[in-house]
Amino acid sequence: MTYKSFLLYLTLGVALMLSATSCNKDDDDDGTVTYIYSTSTTSGLVTSFKLKANSNVMAHLDSVFFTIDPERHVIYNADSLPVGTNVTALLPTLEFNTGVSKAVLQDITSGEEVTYVTNMTDSINFKHLISLVVTPADPTAPTMTYSVKVNVHQVEPDSIVWSRNKQSTLPGAVDDLEQRFATLNGQLLCFRVTNDHQMRLATADSPDGPWTDEAFLPDEDPSVGFNPNLQSLTSTGSLLYCLDINGRLYTSADGRQWNDTGVRWQTMIGAYDNTVLGIANIDGSLYHDVYPQPDGFELTEIDTKFPVTLATDMVLATNTWALAPQGVIVGGITSTGDFTNAAWGYDGKRWAVISGQNNALPRLARATMFSYYSATINSTTLKSTLHPTWYVVGGVLADHTMNRDTYISTDQGISWTKAGNMLQIPESMPSLQFVQAFVYSTTMTTTAPRAPRRISQAITQWDCPWVYLFGSFGESDQMQYTGWKGVLNRLTFKPLY
Repeated sequence: MTYKSFLLYLTLGVALMLSATSCNKDDDDDGTVTYIYSTSTTSGLVTSFKLKANSNVMAHLDSVFFTIDPERHVIYNADSLPVGTNVTALLPTLEFNTGVSKAVLQDITSGEEVTYVTNMTDSINFKHLISLVVTPADPTAPTMTYSVKVNVHQVEPDSIVWSRNKQSTLPGAVDDLEQRFATLNGQLLCFRVTNDHQMRLATADSPDGPWTDEAFLPDEDPSVGFNPNLQSLTSTGSLLYCLDINGRLYTSADGRQWNDTGVRWQTMIGAYDNTVLGIANIDGSLYHDVYPQPDGFELTEIDTKFPVTLATDMVLATNTWALAPQGVIVGGITSTGDFTNAAWGYDGKRWAVISGQNNALPRLARATMFSYYSATINSTTLKSTLHPTWYVVGGVLADHTMNRDTYISTDQGISWTKAGNMLQIPESMPSLQFVQAFVYSTTMTTTAPRAPRRISQAITQWDCPWVYLFGSFGESDQMQYTGWKGVLNRLTFKPLY
């Protein structure tokens, strides 16, 4: 789905109708209020509104599209100009219906007027309240007044904004020793080890909570029963899998009752469709394994460059040229103790390095990878295009310092670049390691529908995906009871088409 920027008003707009019969207050999504005066006449006298080219203001200024709303009598650019654009001295270009005798641009703020048909060289300060008064040639027809707005973004639309997600505070003390999250049948689960070494299970329908808390395995004796290695906990969506401290693979359908599968692994890699992938140690040699094993499956010895521990959680990718989904992990530490920056992919049968020579990722471990979005802007049309994008954040570098940089891939892990400043983790966020990411959508709504630009009906609600980060933050590897919540600003704007 392609998102376009939501209409952000630079100032309060007033559409004054000389023959107005009613007035309605329209609350805008950004907190401003526009008073819209309506009349019984809705025919449009203005057929085109543009701004003249001015490279000192911005490139391709004359290509900015303006909507002319004949019912609300508003002329505006729904795709707001970039943050900081100077709109104090712009020259408009207008076209009218053949039945127009006069057009006057009025600066309501300063009281100045420009008769457009006789003076086309005077610039307009569009930071002021501007109206356009159009007089028909027919003396019996009413004059029409349009409110003219040149909208400028108030925030950087293509930056990710992060904030501490206080609404998602988990139950219990603030000093857990360990946490691991998983989704199961649409529910979010948090398995916890408290500071007194008790295991708890918290559940919620979304990362925003509310959370419920209960004892985990209250009747189990850890010395003889399931004593989980929580960092290995993995979900296929409908089943949970986890290794115990001795490498035995357990499974559960509800997170409360666990059964031994009879399989032993050294490492859990992740979930692939309805199976989980792991590394088996057989007589000192390491092999790729799958559970449940499909018919004809054969163990294959791992490559010495493959990460046997501390890689990212697996992310699944689908594309038009692959016959099956591809599971991808990044970073980690090999069997020889080396940090790696490679991205490895699994296609349902075999593992292979998929990252190419264009790989700016540093060698790192304990990093976090998630699938989200980034956007590019066409400098001519100002049209934004959303790209599915993989992010790698946090982790520990090969020199054992914390990684503070964000890296992105728009081709599902084949090439990686360091993200621009607007996509970097802010300085206010502590360093990340052993952090898990979840993407959940929130329904955004607006009570102020706008005139559609390229759609048949104005949009009043849409889904906005947010990234939630949970786990440990900081160089001390301290567990947190409040996660972080991030969103690409553009996704919170009402889509235009």
